[in-house]
Amino acid sequence: SIAFFGNAAISCVQKYHQVLYPGRFRFEFMVYAMCIVFTISAAALLVTRTRISAASMKNGLIFASPAGMMNAVVNLLVMTVASVLPASLVYPVVSAGGIIMTSTLALTVYREKLSKSQLIGLAVGVLSVIFLNLR
Repeated sequence: SIAFFGNAAISCVQKYHQVLYPGRFRFEFMVYAMCIVFTISAAALLVTRTRISAASMKNGLIFASPAGMMNAVVNLLVMTVASVLPASLVYPVVSAGGIIMTSTLALTVYREKLSKSQLIGLAVGVLSVIFLNLR
């Protein structure tokens, strides 16, 4: 629920930012956002854990760094595209695209098997994006 509502709030803030400042300040917006996320995450880590091993920090950095960079790139691209295309098209396509990419990687790289209900859910999600954007 937190991720769902948090992502929705972020999308609204990004869109409002681009309405107020069309085509401007994208990089600065992302830098500020990433700094705030880093600060909140570091504070949460310090509050929830008393002892953190060096190996844990090293492994966390190895996996979190590329994930954070990719997330920043995707958010920057979404902001750039949303300033040109309607947000009602961009955000659902990005969401459905993420689901499709994750499912494709799970099937091909990790050789996971999707159940019938998971495949139906994936198809319904993709079809909902298509139907919502028909004119």
